[in-house]
Amino acid sequence: MSAFFKGEAMNYKGVIFLFFVLASIISASAGVLTVKGVYQGKNLFVQNPYSNNEFCTVSVFVNNKKVLSYPKVSAYEIDLSHLTMNTAITVKILHRNNCLPKVLNVQVIKSSSRFAFTSLNVDADALNWSTKGERAGGEYVLQRLNASSLWEDLEEIKGKESPSANYYTKRADHNTGLNQYRLKFIEKSGLIFYSKTVTFKLVRTPIAIYPRRVSDVLNFVSEKPVRYTIYDKNGSKMKEGKAITIDCTELPGDDHYTIVFDNQKKSFYKKN
Repeated sequence: MSAFFKGEAMNYKGVIFLFFVLASIISASAGVLTVKGVYQGKNLFVQNPYSNNEFCTVSVFVNNKKVLSYPKVSAYEIDLSHLTMNTAITVKILHRNNCLPKVLNVQVIKSSSRFAFTSLNVDADALNWSTKGERAGGEYVLQRLNASSLWEDLEEIKGKESPSANYYTKRADHNTGLNQYRLKFIEKSGLIFYSKTVTFKLVRTPIAIYPRRVSDVLNFVSEKPVRYTIYDKNGSKMKEGKAITIDCTELPGDDHYTIVFDNQKKSFYKKN
């Protein structure tokens, strides 16, 4: 190898070495301030110290999405208005190691609720879950992810209203293939809590529909009612329910529709 190429190889190794040194220095010089709570309609305000000719904050993340980078001001606002009311939030402030930002009004995201899901599991027959800290007037909504990747409400269940441990069981009515479930708990105050997502895979022959050119009714090949949602070509919801035979006479004719059911998404044509 010529001296030139040897020199190039050495320089290349030097650059790689320098990169890792710098990366380790940057990593060592950063910390993370984390605050958690529930969005209740107000933004957060942060005091941002100035030290060694630099402002303290490097970046800000809300629910793992970056919303600010290197704010060069002594105080700044974290805009939370894009969030849905009463949903859980986690704010992470990446900062330089020689200083610490201060959230001035952290109380605006603090919830007085002590509710928590303590378990959730599913098998071939049922969904079982337990909770603690329920308040009077609370309600559960059992949800399942459909073939359009939307969470659909399956059933509402009244809470037992005990602040100690509560246990629930609901009979399962699985779709063919992969089923993904979660629970939403709504307190009387309006605060909303979501459980983790659990899955169950049901192996069976998929449910079929007929005819694909409909005059008045659309039929499922099934021994029991099937949950469904019908959308027009613009994605607007036209009809939903649970049935073996669907009355389609009210759907405008001479048009195409999509029906979502049993982990499937099929199209059909409504004749005049």
